[in-house]
Amino acid sequence: MSPSSSHTPSHIESITSFYTQARAESYDNSAFHLKLASSIVSSLDLPPTSSSTFRVLDLATGTGLVALEVAKGGFQVIGVDVSAEMLAVARAKAEKEGVELTFLQGDAQEPRGSLKTLVGVGFDRIVCSSAITFLLPNTSLLSWSHLLRSSPSSTIVFDVPSPESSIRNVLLSQISAKYGLTPRFNRRWITSKESVKEVVEQTARLVVRSLTGTGILSSKKVGTSKEKAEEVWEETLKVTNMNPYPEALSLGKITADQFAESRASFIEEWMKLGDGAGSEIDETMENWIVVCSLKV
Repeated sequence: MSPSSSHTPSHIESITSFYTQARAESYDNSAFHLKLASSIVSSLDLPPTSSSTFRVLDLATGTGLVALEVAKGGFQVIGVDVSAEMLAVARAKAEKEGVELTFLQGDAQEPRGSLKTLVGVGFDRIVCSSAITFLLPNTSLLSWSHLLRSSPSSTIVFDVPSPESSIRNVLLSQISAKYGLTPRFNRRWITSKESVKEVVEQTARLVVRSLTGTGILSSKKVGTSKEKAEEVWEETLKVTNMNPYPEALSLGKITADQFAESRASFIEEWMKLGDGAGSEIDETMENWIVVCSLKV
């Protein structure tokens, strides 16, 4: 399968519009983000001793949750993000904690194009946490592979939500697809572990070394009555990276009637999750961590 080759608006506009100052300042308050970052760092399989020649590139570094933790181990770290607001938080944290690393503003999808200083460097680890679903995975992975040091031990590490993670987002994605809409947070290419491996290996340069689950990163009980389903619909639409409808309506890609149909379908499907009895379900979030390397 091949994910969509283009987005409207551009992925950069999508990301910068979502990661506002308020979100940057509250990002580290999320237990989900903290647990995921910890799992990602563990998956990097870093050397047991510090080395200033061991280079790590953290793409879509955000507030530096992964980059700072790695840099504390004495490794050479560069964090890249398109959001100035997120980078400001990351730099402030690094200064406060006395951690030495470099943060650069640039495009995580095509870092070679936006940051010429990275070309020819060669990294031992390239990591992208909680972000590849904002990007074009084929384009990103191919670009990243050219920045990887040519060594059997060099790896690219990224994560994706499991197909069952955050069921409300799964439903919205499925329903909006009926009208040809794609959320900015695009997870449609993640239907199974095999589908993820297929996308990685479409680059013809990379092979998947491992694909493991993080375990449950967050869980909450949610009702499935009609009233609760309507509430969940409204809550989901407030998350702009998952909501393709405002732009579609403004551009005439769908009609008001089709939007109403989407709402009705979402409510109906949500109620089915509780067998129509309004019982509570566990809405969980679990990610898969993918480790890949250059084909030999």
